[in-house]
Amino acid sequence: LNAGVERTAEGLQRLLDEIGALCARHGEALPLTTARLLAEAALERRESRGGHWRLDFPGAAAEARRTLLSPAPAVSEAAE
Repeated sequence: LNAGVERTAEGLQRLLDEIGALCARHGEALPLTTARLLAEAALERRESRGGHWRLDFPGAAAEARRTLLSPAPAVSEAAE
């Protein structure tokens, strides 16, 4: 719902909060990491392009740019 075809910063942030709560309750899992990266990338893209529409940023930028994210490295208990 919050990362559907029509998106807003508010909805994407709500999704990130939900993903964070799920991680806190159930631990990190690849599907949650994937969902978090998708939502973070969508939040960073402040334009509408292709099949996704930002209701709060309806226009397209003059040139497309890539949004690259990577997951934060896990901190081991030994390193703490």
